[in-house]
Amino acid sequence: MQRLRVLTLALGICVVSREALAADGISIKFDNKSQFAIHHLFLSPVKENEWGPDQLGDKDEDVIEPGETFTLNQIAPNKYDVKIVDEDDDECVVAGVKIAANETVTLNDADLVGCQVASALEADADGE
Repeated sequence: MQRLRVLTLALGICVVSREALAADGISIKFDNKSQFAIHHLFLSPVKENEWGPDQLGDKDEDVIEPGETFTLNQIAPNKYDVKIVDEDDDECVVAGVKIAANETVTLNDADLVGCQVASALEADADGE
């Protein structure tokens, strides 16, 4: 649970600036410091029941490898659910992330494993 809180805090760093509210949206950078390749990254505005498109793309090479970064541009400031899928198809879902400023999210092993466990427990509780 502590690891999920750390990831949620990392994703939810919110310093509102005038630039963040610009018409072109904001940028968020994902820095993969884990040993896992990130194969899929989805966003969904909170309270919507469908994920948006895979933000990494649909090609096999559209991956955030360990040690690499990926920048997602022109995101509307909002509250999002974020789903990350690694190389083993393990899912990590963090709900209610407020994205309000240009920021960097660091993904590390402990955060991803903790989030995957929490996501799996939640799915079991929901009967999935």
